[in-house]
Formats: sequence, structure tokens, C-alpha cells
Amino acid sequence: MKRFIFSILLAGLVVNGCSSEPETYDEIVQAGERAFVDGDYYKARGYFLTAVKTKPSDRRLLYMLGLTYSRELMWDSAAFYLGRANTLYSGDREINLALYDAAMNTMDWETARKALQVLVNTGDPLADHLPSLAELSLQLDDIPRAYNYYRQMLT
Repeated sequence: MKRFIFSILLAGLVVNGCSSEPETYDEIVQAGERAFVDGDYYKARGYFLTAVKTKPSDRRLLYMLGLTYSRELMWDSAAFYLGRANTLYSGDREINLALYDAAMNTMDWETARKALQVLVNTGDPLADHLPSLAELSLQLDDIPRAYNYYRQMLT
């Protein structure tokens, strides 16, 4: 009987030891990234939100948190974290690609236009984005800039 109880306790310790939650910052972020890759965005978001309390300015963490929210179609939250990342790491191409998508879905035309301008500044041909830049300028009632973009499309 004692062996049986000891076996059950030992099995319980092994199971609890193997399924423990990540504890360090790096373990939490890695667990969040694994959950993100597996498509479990709710779980990934939980890990990332826990980690952001420790390092609120970490570029990778803010970017992944923004992507997680965008995959869950929570555009306001995605725009918040990607905007925060963009403020801290301005000119980052990867962040601005995701920020453009979030800004378009939240109808934040100014942020979308700024994100496109960063993409042009980091290597995209201006001609690829002229129609979008012109339309965004119209949304912002920036007629002179819209006119300039439309004129560039004609040449």
C-alpha cells in the first residue's frame, strides 16, 4: 500500500514538473512565440502581456504582441502596440508593414500614410504606393499632397 501511494505521489510530481509554466522572461517570450506559431493567439497574447510587464520597451515583444492582436482581428490593440513599437523604433520596416495594416483597419489614415512613407524610405519604389498615398491624402483632406501624388502617377 505504501508503495502504491508513493508511486502516485511520484507520478504526480513528474506530471506537475513537466507541465510547469515558464518562469523567466525568455521562457515566457519563447512560449508565446511557440503558441503564436501554433495558431493559439489567445495563449500567445497571455504570455506576451505577462512579458511586457517586465520589459515594456522590447522591440520583438511589442511587435509580436501587435501581430497577435492583428491575427485575432483586435485592430485597436494591434495598432496600439505596433504604434508603441514604432515610436520607440521609428523607421523599422517590419513594424511599419504591420502598422500600415492595423492603421487601415482602424481607419487611422495619418498613421497609414506615415507607415507607407517609411516603407518608401526603406526601399519600396514610390510608384508602387502612389495610388494609396493619394487616396490617404484625400481621406485627410490634404488636397495639395493628393494632387502631387496623382500628378506623379501620370508621369
